[in-house]
Amino acid sequence: MDKAVKCSRIYTERGLINGMLILNENKIKSILSCNNEINAIEKSGRYEVLDYGGYTIIPGIIDIHSHGFTGYCASTQDINEIKCYTKAIASVGVTGVLPTTNEIGIPYIKQAMEEDRSGARILGIHSEGPFFNPQHMGALAKADGSSSDLPKPTVRYIENMYEKSGGSLRYMTIAVETVEDKNVFRFMREHNIIIAAGHTLATGAQLKEAILHGVQAAVHTGNVMSMIHQRDPGVFGASLLSDTVYNELIADFVHVCKDTIDIMFRIKSPEKFMLISDSSPVSGLKPGTYTFNNRIYISSNDGSVRTPTGRLSGSSSYILKGIRNLVEELHIPMETVLKAAGRNQAQLLGLSNKGSIKEGKDGDFVVINDEYEVFKTFVEGEIVYDQSVSGDERAAVKA
Repeated sequence: MDKAVKCSRIYTERGLINGMLILNENKIKSILSCNNEINAIEKSGRYEVLDYGGYTIIPGIIDIHSHGFTGYCASTQDINEIKCYTKAIASVGVTGVLPTTNEIGIPYIKQAMEEDRSGARILGIHSEGPFFNPQHMGALAKADGSSSDLPKPTVRYIENMYEKSGGSLRYMTIAVETVEDKNVFRFMREHNIIIAAGHTLATGAQLKEAILHGVQAAVHTGNVMSMIHQRDPGVFGASLLSDTVYNELIADFVHVCKDTIDIMFRIKSPEKFMLISDSSPVSGLKPGTYTFNNRIYISSNDGSVRTPTGRLSGSSSYILKGIRNLVEELHIPMETVLKAAGRNQAQLLGLSNKGSIKEGKDGDFVVINDEYEVFKTFVEGEIVYDQSVSGDERAAVKA
Protein backbone atom coordinates (compact mmCIF):
# COMPACT_ATOMS: atom_id res chain seq x y z
CA MET A 1 0.00 0.00 0.00
CA ASP A 2 1.27 3.46 -0.89
CA LYS A 3 1.92 5.91 1.94
CA ALA A 4 0.40 9.36 2.40
CA VAL A 5 2.48 11.47 4.80
CA LYS A 6 0.64 14.50 6.17
CA CYS A 7 2.29 17.40 8.01
CA SER A 8 1.61 21.07 8.68
CA ARG A 9 5.18 22.12 7.76
CA ILE A 10 6.96 20.41 4.88
CA TYR A 11 10.06 22.01 3.38
CA THR A 12 9.78 21.09 -0.28
CA GLU A 13 11.93 22.24 -3.15
CA ARG A 14 9.23 24.71 -4.11
CA GLY A 15 8.86 26.08 -0.59
CA LEU A 16 7.26 25.48 2.79
CA ILE A 17 3.79 23.92 2.60
CA ASN A 18 1.06 22.54 4.81
CA GLY A 19 0.27 19.38 2.92
CA MET A 20 0.88 15.76 2.10
CA LEU A 21 3.53 13.61 0.43
CA ILE A 22 2.33 10.64 -1.61
CA LEU A 23 4.93 7.87 -1.64
CA ASN A 24 4.91 5.18 -4.27
CA GLU A 25 7.46 2.46 -3.57
CA ASN A 26 10.68 4.40 -2.90
CA LYS A 27 9.75 7.66 -4.64
CA ILE A 28 7.79 10.81 -3.91
CA LYS A 29 4.94 10.42 -6.38
CA SER A 30 3.22 13.73 -5.67
CA ILE A 31 3.08 16.64 -3.24
CA LEU A 32 -0.36 17.92 -2.28
CA SER A 33 -1.32 21.20 -0.61
CA CYS A 34 -4.98 21.41 -1.60
CA ASN A 35 -7.30 20.46 1.27
CA ASN A 36 -9.86 18.84 -1.05
CA GLU A 37 -7.22 16.55 -2.55
CA ILE A 38 -5.83 15.68 0.88
CA ASN A 39 -9.29 14.90 2.23
CA ALA A 40 -9.97 12.67 -0.75
CA ILE A 41 -6.76 10.73 -0.14
CA GLU A 42 -7.58 10.26 3.54
CA LYS A 43 -11.08 8.96 2.79
CA SER A 44 -10.12 6.71 -0.12
CA GLY A 45 -8.81 3.84 2.00
CA ARG A 46 -6.13 3.18 -0.61
CA TYR A 47 -3.26 4.73 1.36
CA GLU A 48 -1.50 4.21 4.64
CA VAL A 49 -1.99 7.70 6.08
CA LEU A 50 0.72 8.92 8.45
CA ASP A 51 -0.25 12.18 10.14
CA TYR A 52 2.60 14.08 11.79
CA GLY A 53 0.47 17.04 12.81
CA GLY A 54 2.55 19.78 14.38
CA TYR A 55 5.93 18.29 13.49
CA THR A 56 8.17 19.56 10.69
CA ILE A 57 9.38 17.55 7.70
CA ILE A 58 12.77 18.43 6.22
CA PRO A 59 14.73 16.80 3.38
CA GLY A 60 17.00 13.92 4.33
CA ILE A 61 20.45 14.99 5.48
CA ILE A 62 23.48 13.91 3.46
CA ASP A 63 26.71 13.71 5.47
CA ILE A 64 29.79 13.45 3.26
CA HIS A 65 32.30 13.55 6.13
CA SER A 66 31.56 11.20 9.03
CA HIS A 67 34.00 8.89 10.82
CA GLY A 68 31.57 7.20 13.19
CA PHE A 69 28.66 7.55 15.56
CA THR A 70 27.47 6.26 18.96
CA GLY A 71 30.36 3.89 19.47
CA TYR A 72 30.58 2.66 15.88
CA CYS A 73 33.54 3.45 13.65
CA ALA A 74 33.62 3.78 9.85
CA SER A 75 37.32 2.83 9.73
CA THR A 76 36.85 -0.78 10.67
CA GLN A 77 37.23 -4.25 9.22
CA ASP A 78 33.97 -5.31 10.88
CA ILE A 79 31.18 -5.15 8.31
CA ASN A 80 28.52 -5.54 10.98
CA GLU A 81 29.88 -2.48 12.77
CA ILE A 82 29.53 -0.44 9.57
CA LYS A 83 25.94 -1.61 9.22
CA CYS A 84 25.21 -0.62 12.82
CA TYR A 85 26.80 2.77 12.15
CA THR A 86 24.52 3.50 9.19
CA LYS A 87 21.48 2.56 11.27
CA ALA A 88 22.60 4.73 14.16
CA ILE A 89 23.18 7.90 12.14
CA ALA A 90 19.63 7.68 10.81
CA SER A 91 18.58 8.62 14.36
CA VAL A 92 19.89 12.15 13.73
CA GLY A 93 18.25 12.53 10.33
CA VAL A 94 21.04 11.30 8.08
CA THR A 95 19.59 9.50 5.06
CA GLY A 96 22.75 9.34 2.94
CA VAL A 97 26.39 9.18 3.98
CA LEU A 98 29.93 8.90 2.70
CA PRO A 99 31.63 6.93 5.50
CA THR A 100 34.97 8.61 5.99
CA THR A 101 37.88 6.27 6.41
CA ASN A 102 41.51 5.49 5.80
CA GLU A 103 42.68 2.85 3.36
CA ILE A 104 41.99 -0.01 5.77
CA GLY A 105 38.23 0.50 5.80
CA ILE A 106 37.64 0.86 2.06
CA PRO A 107 36.90 -2.77 1.05
CA TYR A 108 34.70 -3.34 4.09
CA ILE A 109 32.60 -0.24 3.47
CA LYS A 110 32.25 -1.42 -0.13
CA GLN A 111 30.89 -4.76 1.06
CA ALA A 112 28.51 -3.15 3.54
CA MET A 113 27.32 -0.81 0.79
CA GLU A 114 26.41 -3.83 -1.35
CA GLU A 115 24.72 -5.80 1.44
CA ASP A 116 22.92 -3.38 3.74
CA ARG A 117 19.88 -1.22 3.06
CA SER A 118 18.40 -0.86 6.52
CA GLY A 119 19.64 2.58 7.61
CA ALA A 120 21.18 5.60 5.97
CA ARG A 121 22.26 4.74 2.44
CA ILE A 122 26.00 4.58 1.77
CA LEU A 123 26.38 6.84 -1.26
CA GLY A 124 30.08 6.21 -1.72
CA ILE A 125 33.33 6.31 0.21
CA HIS A 126 35.28 9.34 1.42
CA SER A 127 38.99 8.65 1.86
CA GLU A 128 40.46 11.31 4.12
CA GLY A 129 44.07 10.90 3.10
CA PRO A 130 46.60 9.39 3.09
CA PHE A 131 47.94 12.32 1.06
CA PHE A 132 48.31 14.93 3.79
CA ASN A 133 50.85 17.66 4.28
CA PRO A 134 52.98 16.14 7.08
CA GLN A 135 52.94 19.48 8.89
CA HIS A 136 49.15 19.61 8.89
CA MET A 137 48.05 16.21 10.11
CA GLY A 138 45.70 17.63 12.72
CA ALA A 139 44.49 15.02 15.21
CA LEU A 140 46.03 12.28 13.06
CA ALA A 141 49.52 13.33 14.14
CA LYS A 142 51.35 11.39 16.85
CA ALA A 143 51.38 12.68 20.40
CA ASP A 144 54.71 14.47 19.78
CA GLY A 145 53.20 16.26 16.77
CA SER A 146 55.03 14.15 14.20
CA SER A 147 53.56 11.95 11.51
CA SER A 148 54.38 8.59 10.06
CA ASP A 149 55.94 8.47 6.62
CA LEU A 150 53.23 9.55 4.23
CA PRO A 151 52.98 8.19 0.68
CA LYS A 152 53.27 10.44 -2.32
CA PRO A 153 50.09 10.80 -4.39
CA THR A 154 50.59 8.82 -7.59
CA VAL A 155 48.19 7.55 -10.21
CA ARG A 156 49.04 3.95 -9.37
CA TYR A 157 48.44 4.44 -5.65
CA ILE A 158 45.03 6.04 -6.16
CA GLU A 159 44.14 3.51 -8.84
CA ASN A 160 44.79 0.73 -6.33
CA MET A 161 42.53 2.43 -3.76
CA TYR A 162 39.85 2.87 -6.41
CA GLU A 163 40.01 -0.79 -7.38
CA LYS A 164 39.69 -1.87 -3.74
CA SER A 165 36.57 0.25 -3.49
CA GLY A 166 35.01 -1.42 -6.53
CA GLY A 167 34.42 2.03 -8.01
CA SER A 168 32.77 3.34 -4.83
CA LEU A 169 35.54 5.80 -3.95
CA ARG A 170 33.74 9.08 -4.60
CA TYR A 171 35.57 11.69 -2.55
CA MET A 172 39.18 12.14 -1.49
CA THR A 173 40.83 14.62 0.85
CA ILE A 174 44.25 15.59 -0.49
CA ALA A 175 46.88 18.22 0.26
CA VAL A 176 47.05 19.67 -3.23
CA GLU A 177 50.59 20.99 -2.83
CA THR A 178 51.86 17.40 -2.49
CA VAL A 179 50.71 16.49 -6.01
CA GLU A 180 53.72 16.61 -8.31
CA ASP A 181 52.21 14.67 -11.21
CA LYS A 182 49.12 16.44 -12.52
CA ASN A 183 47.99 13.13 -14.04
CA VAL A 184 46.83 12.33 -10.50
CA PHE A 185 44.14 15.00 -10.84
CA ARG A 186 43.29 13.78 -14.32
CA PHE A 187 42.83 10.19 -13.11
CA MET A 188 40.57 11.32 -10.28
CA ARG A 189 38.41 13.42 -12.62
CA GLU A 190 38.10 10.60 -15.13
CA HIS A 191 37.01 8.17 -12.40
CA ASN A 192 34.48 10.53 -10.86
CA ILE A 193 36.44 10.99 -7.61
CA ILE A 194 35.75 14.41 -6.13
CA ILE A 195 39.03 16.16 -5.34
CA ALA A 196 38.82 17.93 -1.99
CA ALA A 197 41.60 20.13 -0.62
CA GLY A 198 42.34 19.41 3.03
CA HIS A 199 45.09 18.89 5.61
CA THR A 200 46.96 21.36 3.45
CA LEU A 201 49.38 24.25 3.68
CA ALA A 202 48.92 25.29 0.06
CA THR A 203 49.11 28.95 -0.78
CA GLY A 204 46.17 30.72 -2.36
CA ALA A 205 47.94 30.57 -5.71
CA GLN A 206 48.54 26.83 -5.38
CA LEU A 207 44.89 26.22 -4.64
CA LYS A 208 43.80 28.36 -7.60
CA GLU A 209 46.03 26.28 -9.87
CA ALA A 210 44.65 23.06 -8.36
CA ILE A 211 41.10 24.29 -9.00
CA LEU A 212 41.99 24.55 -12.68
CA HIS A 213 43.00 20.87 -12.49
CA GLY A 214 39.69 19.82 -10.94
CA VAL A 215 39.59 20.56 -7.20
CA GLN A 216 35.90 20.86 -6.29
CA ALA A 217 35.78 21.09 -2.50
CA ALA A 218 37.53 22.37 0.61
CA VAL A 219 37.57 20.01 3.60
CA HIS A 220 36.29 21.16 7.03
CA THR A 221 36.82 24.77 6.03
CA GLY A 222 38.79 26.76 8.60
CA ASN A 223 40.48 23.69 10.09
CA VAL A 224 43.84 22.08 9.23
CA MET A 225 44.32 24.32 6.21
CA SER A 226 46.35 27.44 5.50
CA MET A 227 44.44 30.47 6.74
CA ILE A 228 44.18 34.08 5.61
CA HIS A 229 47.34 36.16 5.97
CA GLN A 230 47.59 39.79 4.92
CA ARG A 231 49.86 38.75 2.05
CA ASP A 232 48.22 35.46 1.09
CA PRO A 233 44.60 34.27 1.31
CA GLY A 234 45.63 30.67 1.93
CA VAL A 235 43.28 27.80 1.17
CA PHE A 236 40.69 29.27 3.53
CA GLY A 237 40.43 32.58 1.69
CA ALA A 238 40.98 31.28 -1.83
CA SER A 239 38.35 28.56 -1.47
CA LEU A 240 35.77 31.06 -0.20
CA LEU A 241 36.50 33.38 -3.12
CA SER A 242 36.04 30.58 -5.66
CA ASP A 243 32.66 30.39 -7.37
CA THR A 244 33.14 26.70 -8.17
CA VAL A 245 34.51 25.19 -4.97
CA TYR A 246 32.13 23.73 -2.39
CA ASN A 247 33.10 24.43 1.22
CA GLU A 248 32.55 21.82 3.91
CA LEU A 249 31.50 23.41 7.20
CA ILE A 250 31.28 22.03 10.74
CA ALA A 251 28.68 24.39 12.23
CA ASP A 252 29.12 23.35 15.85
CA PHE A 253 30.57 26.79 16.77
CA VAL A 254 33.64 24.98 18.12
CA HIS A 255 35.57 24.20 14.94
CA VAL A 256 34.58 27.57 13.48
CA CYS A 257 33.22 30.33 15.69
CA LYS A 258 29.88 32.00 15.12
CA ASP A 259 31.29 35.30 13.82
CA THR A 260 33.59 33.59 11.34
CA ILE A 261 30.70 31.55 9.96
CA ASP A 262 28.75 34.78 9.63
CA ILE A 263 31.60 36.24 7.57
CA MET A 264 31.74 33.09 5.43
CA PHE A 265 28.05 33.29 4.54
CA ARG A 266 28.41 36.97 3.67
CA ILE A 267 31.33 36.23 1.33
CA LYS A 268 29.99 33.21 -0.51
CA SER A 269 26.72 31.96 -1.93
CA PRO A 270 24.96 29.46 0.36
CA GLU A 271 24.63 27.25 -2.71
CA LYS A 272 28.30 26.29 -2.19
CA PHE A 273 28.33 25.33 1.49
CA MET A 274 27.99 21.74 2.66
CA LEU A 275 27.31 21.08 6.31
CA ILE A 276 29.26 18.11 7.65
CA SER A 277 29.51 16.48 11.05
CA ASP A 278 33.12 15.23 10.99
CA SER A 279 31.62 12.96 13.61
CA SER A 280 33.79 10.55 15.54
CA PRO A 281 32.83 7.23 17.16
CA VAL A 282 32.01 9.15 20.36
CA SER A 283 29.43 11.37 18.66
CA GLY A 284 26.02 10.83 20.24
CA LEU A 285 27.53 9.38 23.41
CA LYS A 286 27.60 11.06 26.79
CA PRO A 287 30.63 13.32 27.49
CA GLY A 288 33.57 11.32 28.76
CA THR A 289 36.83 9.64 27.82
CA TYR A 290 36.68 6.79 25.32
CA THR A 291 39.13 4.57 23.45
CA PHE A 292 38.47 3.34 19.91
CA ASN A 293 41.04 1.69 17.65
CA ASN A 294 43.76 2.46 20.20
CA ARG A 295 42.99 6.18 20.07
CA ILE A 296 41.79 8.18 23.06
CA TYR A 297 38.86 10.57 22.56
CA ILE A 298 37.81 13.10 25.19
CA SER A 299 34.26 14.34 24.58
CA SER A 300 33.01 17.52 26.27
CA ASN A 301 29.65 19.18 26.89
CA ASP A 302 30.44 21.89 24.30
CA GLY A 303 30.35 19.31 21.50
CA SER A 304 34.10 19.11 21.06
CA VAL A 305 36.18 15.95 20.90
CA ARG A 306 39.86 16.26 21.73
CA THR A 307 42.99 14.19 22.01
CA PRO A 308 44.77 13.97 25.39
CA THR A 309 47.00 16.84 24.17
CA GLY A 310 43.96 19.07 23.67
CA ARG A 311 43.83 19.00 19.87
CA LEU A 312 40.39 18.84 18.24
CA SER A 313 39.67 15.36 16.90
CA GLY A 314 36.45 15.52 14.95
CA SER A 315 33.17 16.42 16.57
CA SER A 316 30.69 14.89 18.97
CA SER A 317 27.98 16.84 17.21
CA TYR A 318 26.06 16.16 13.98
CA ILE A 319 24.53 18.10 11.13
CA LEU A 320 21.08 18.56 12.66
CA LYS A 321 22.69 20.51 15.48
CA GLY A 322 24.49 22.62 12.90
CA ILE A 323 21.17 23.33 11.22
CA ARG A 324 19.79 24.50 14.55
CA ASN A 325 22.82 26.72 15.18
CA LEU A 326 22.60 28.44 11.81
CA VAL A 327 18.84 28.97 11.97
CA GLU A 328 18.41 29.89 15.62
CA GLU A 329 21.73 31.62 16.36
CA LEU A 330 22.72 33.21 13.04
CA HIS A 331 19.15 33.63 11.80
CA ILE A 332 19.85 32.17 8.38
CA PRO A 333 16.55 31.10 6.77
CA MET A 334 15.72 27.42 7.22
CA GLU A 335 15.23 27.01 3.47
CA THR A 336 18.79 28.24 2.88
CA VAL A 337 20.33 26.06 5.57
CA LEU A 338 18.55 22.94 4.38
CA LYS A 339 20.20 23.29 0.96
CA ALA A 340 23.57 23.10 2.72
CA ALA A 341 22.45 19.97 4.57
CA GLY A 342 21.60 17.86 1.54
CA ARG A 343 20.84 19.46 -1.80
CA ASN A 344 24.32 20.93 -2.34
CA GLN A 345 25.96 17.61 -1.48
CA ALA A 346 23.65 15.78 -3.89
CA GLN A 347 24.53 18.24 -6.65
CA LEU A 348 28.26 17.78 -6.10
CA LEU A 349 27.87 13.99 -6.10
CA GLY A 350 25.67 14.10 -9.20
CA LEU A 351 22.72 12.48 -7.40
CA SER A 352 19.68 14.00 -9.09
CA ASN A 353 17.32 11.71 -7.13
CA LYS A 354 18.34 12.98 -3.69
CA GLY A 355 18.84 16.16 -1.67
CA SER A 356 15.38 17.72 -1.61
CA ILE A 357 11.68 16.95 -1.38
CA LYS A 358 10.34 16.98 -4.93
CA GLU A 359 8.13 14.83 -7.12
CA GLY A 360 10.10 11.97 -8.65
CA LYS A 361 12.92 12.05 -6.11
CA ASP A 362 13.64 9.38 -3.52
CA GLY A 363 11.45 9.48 -0.43
CA ASP A 364 14.26 10.66 1.84
CA PHE A 365 13.05 12.98 4.57
CA VAL A 366 13.06 13.54 8.33
CA VAL A 367 10.26 14.33 10.79
CA ILE A 368 11.53 16.63 13.57
CA ASN A 369 10.00 18.57 16.44
CA ASP A 370 10.57 22.21 17.37
CA GLU A 371 13.64 21.25 19.40
CA TYR A 372 15.30 19.72 16.32
CA GLU A 373 14.88 16.21 17.68
CA VAL A 374 14.21 13.43 15.21
CA PHE A 375 10.88 11.63 15.46
CA LYS A 376 11.07 9.59 12.24
CA THR A 377 13.58 9.15 9.45
CA PHE A 378 12.47 7.93 6.02
CA VAL A 379 14.88 6.52 3.46
CA GLU A 380 13.51 5.70 0.03
CA GLY A 381 9.98 5.74 1.38
CA GLU A 382 10.59 3.44 4.35
CA ILE A 383 10.92 4.32 8.03
CA VAL A 384 14.48 3.48 9.12
CA TYR A 385 14.35 5.25 12.48
CA ASP A 386 11.33 5.62 14.76
CA GLN A 387 11.87 7.39 18.07
CA SER A 388 8.56 6.12 19.43
CA VAL A 389 9.66 2.48 19.29
CA SER A 390 13.41 2.80 19.74
CA GLY A 391 14.72 1.37 22.97
CA ASP A 392 18.34 1.93 22.03
CA GLU A 393 19.91 4.53 24.29
CA ARG A 394 22.51 5.28 21.65
CA ALA A 395 19.78 6.30 19.22
CA ALA A 396 18.06 8.67 21.66
CA VAL A 397 20.26 11.65 20.84
CA LYS A 398 19.18 15.25 20.71
CA ALA A 399 20.26 18.39 18.89
